[in-house]
Amino acid sequence: MIFYRRFLAIGLCLIAGWLAGCDNPVENDDEHHPGVEVAGVILISDGEDLVRVEGGQLADTLFVPLEGALDVELAFLDEDGQRFDEHDLEEGLALAWEISGEPVVTVRSTGAWTFEVQGDESGETALRILLMHGDHHDFTTPDVTVVVG
Repeated sequence: MIFYRRFLAIGLCLIAGWLAGCDNPVENDDEHHPGVEVAGVILISDGEDLVRVEGGQLADTLFVPLEGALDVELAFLDEDGQRFDEHDLEEGLALAWEISGEPVVTVRSTGAWTFEVQGDESGETALRILLMHGDHHDFTTPDVTVVVG
C-alpha cells in the first residue's frame, strides 16, 4: 500500500510538471510579440516616399542609378495605413531582403531599418523586404520592381 501511494504521488508530480511545461495553444500571441503589428511599409529616400506597400498591394517602382546607390529608410504602417514609430514595433524584429531575377543590384544594411541599394548594371530585378522574427518572417512585401539605369 505504501509503495502504491509513493508511486501515485511521483506519477502525479511528473504529470503536473509536464503540464506546467507545455505551451498553452490558446495564449494570446500578443504576449509573445508586444508592440504594433506591421501591416505595410513605405520605402523612403531623402525624405521622399518612393514605394508604398499596404494591404499586400504595391505602388510604384524603385529606381536606382547605374553605378550609384540609393539610401532607403523604412517607415512602418499599421492595419489602418497609419505610420507608426519604429520604437512601437514588436520586439525582436530584424530587417532582411531577397533579390529575385537578374542580379543587377547589391543590397547592404546601413542601420536597423535602413539599407543601401547599389546599381551594379543596367536592368530590372525584384526586391522583397522581410521583417524577420527569429527564424521566420512576420511581414513580407510583394516583389518591389527595381530598375537600374
